[in-house]
Amino acid sequence: MRLVFLVLLGLLSAASAQGAPEKLPLEHFVKNADFEDIKISPDGKRFAATYRDDGQVKLRVVNREKMVAESNFEFGEYHRVTSFDWANDHRLIMSEQKFVGFLDTKGGITQLYASDYNGNNRMYLGAGRMASAGSGGTSFIVLDLLENEPDYIIVGQFNAAGVRPFRLNIKNGKKHFMGSPRMSSPKSFSAGMEVDHDGDLRFVIEGNREDSETLVTHFRAKDSDDWKILDLGSKAKTSWTLPLGFSKDNSKVMLASNHDAPTYGVFEYDLERGSLELLFRDPYVDASDIFSATDDTILGLRYMPDKPETLWLNTSHPDAQTLIGLQKAFPGQDVRITSHTRDGSEAVVLVSSDSNPGDFYIFNRQTNKLKYLLSRRPWIKPEQMANQTPIKLTARDGLELRGYLTLPPGSEGKNLPMVVNVHGGPHGPRDTWGYNWENQFLANRGYAVLQINFRGSGGYGREFEEAGYMNWGTAMQDDVTDATLWAVDQGIADRDRLCIYGGSYGGYAALQGVVREPDLYKCAIGYVGVYDLEIMNKCGDIPKRKTGQAFLEKVMGRDVEEWRKRSPAHNADKIKAAVFLAHGEDDVRVPMCQGIAMKEALEKAGKDFLWMSRDEGHGYHKLENRLDFYGQMEEFLAAHIGT
Repeated sequence: MRLVFLVLLGLLSAASAQGAPEKLPLEHFVKNADFEDIKISPDGKRFAATYRDDGQVKLRVVNREKMVAESNFEFGEYHRVTSFDWANDHRLIMSEQKFVGFLDTKGGITQLYASDYNGNNRMYLGAGRMASAGSGGTSFIVLDLLENEPDYIIVGQFNAAGVRPFRLNIKNGKKHFMGSPRMSSPKSFSAGMEVDHDGDLRFVIEGNREDSETLVTHFRAKDSDDWKILDLGSKAKTSWTLPLGFSKDNSKVMLASNHDAPTYGVFEYDLERGSLELLFRDPYVDASDIFSATDDTILGLRYMPDKPETLWLNTSHPDAQTLIGLQKAFPGQDVRITSHTRDGSEAVVLVSSDSNPGDFYIFNRQTNKLKYLLSRRPWIKPEQMANQTPIKLTARDGLELRGYLTLPPGSEGKNLPMVVNVHGGPHGPRDTWGYNWENQFLANRGYAVLQINFRGSGGYGREFEEAGYMNWGTAMQDDVTDATLWAVDQGIADRDRLCIYGGSYGGYAALQGVVREPDLYKCAIGYVGVYDLEIMNKCGDIPKRKTGQAFLEKVMGRDVEEWRKRSPAHNADKIKAAVFLAHGEDDVRVPMCQGIAMKEALEKAGKDFLWMSRDEGHGYHKLENRLDFYGQMEEFLAAHIGT
């Protein structure tokens, strides 16, 4: 790995490209980033970075003074280092997982290892057996690094019975169970937990195997064995209260809660007095992300109404001043600190935006200088990329909708062919601002790209998400249609050159869109999509679980005839648009039974269509398959809506 240091001056002067965009190689968009993450050791002497090597993600340690690699960690074909941390000056903690494709049968569970930075004393810390995806087993996540106890960490052990917290010695692998409160029901399990800055377990979240909406928050006072249930007096049928982090002295905890309003607010809860103070709430979007200083002082929180926003709670703190200065140095970009030295004098900074996949810098607080380290996708030039503009519109029933519009670089944004890119989920995920290589690829080929957070999407509060329940294929689909027509009415999109595309639920919306609006779209692309709601309740990993069955009943009911009315596979005869279907043969979330159902329905209706299947899971991850899929997508779009 080559780490090239460049002074910041000159890096910020690139101007946006004007005129028609240069057609860039497809591989520039579809291939994965070279680098995932980089972190500095507590003593500042070394960097550790995860990087791509074919189908693997490896970890390399580099000596800063000599600028040479001191070790390299790899786990074999298709194995990835998924996360890592410096536990102390000399020892690393790393998680690895076999990953062939997303939600397939070929992967493995997450395993935890420790090693000296030079590769010596490498140790497997996981206590469970290796297992294939979906077959059980045990995995671990790091809950706390215990900076004051460099030979210990706190881990959460995940298995079918829930999460169990352990204090783990990273030198000999011995672990000690930290206890847990008594669950309120035999059907309950520990779904999450939070430790304070001393490594004491203070919060445990209780889930229920038969009710995915029920969460109970347990907490205890410092040095007490008496667990209590945190009850904030919610009147809503569904409300969650989740711990985000502790104050520096552990006397208060930050909570994300929607017990008193549809959106999540951030509260400060005094554990000794039992008092609750609302620090921030946005009326439209959830806030649930706090960030702290190197000394554990809480500095502020982040949320995303359109673009990332920061609410400062302590602007006088030196770390806050540092971040404020960095934000000014990179206007219009998102700035985050990924790691820092023990004394806080140096920090690794990640800078990214809608046109920048991410650059890493090292910042020296003493000299107030910033130096370039490396880029996630060094072949991407931000000045050649498109901008993602937040939009707002009103649905036909008066509901406010938000989303994003990406226009080809240099375009005036008038009368363009447009692709409506519908996100998956649908309940929980939302479209966000940031680098999106799919949108950049389409914009580079001359298409406007529209993303809309239709009702049912996450991130906009409980009522907005629940407004999508029982509305698959109807009101949720109308929101997508209304956004499409908005772009036409604004003069952005050419009404005669519209295509709708999406993966998973987005694939459902793409095909349902051309069923419900047969004269609006010229083409539809369904990628690993759901096409038959009746089959969805029988086939795949969701209906195999009781919580999954309860979820499906909640969001789409139990009326089989209604399912059929809202299923593209039962209404293929209404489709006039050209169709391209792509599916994964090893998909456990939306199995091939869905793709085959739509394929056979189109054949029965006498429709011509393009079909692709590959030995992949829920989406294509192998480079050759991505190149094939998006290459055919490019030809398909050009044939039906031009460029």
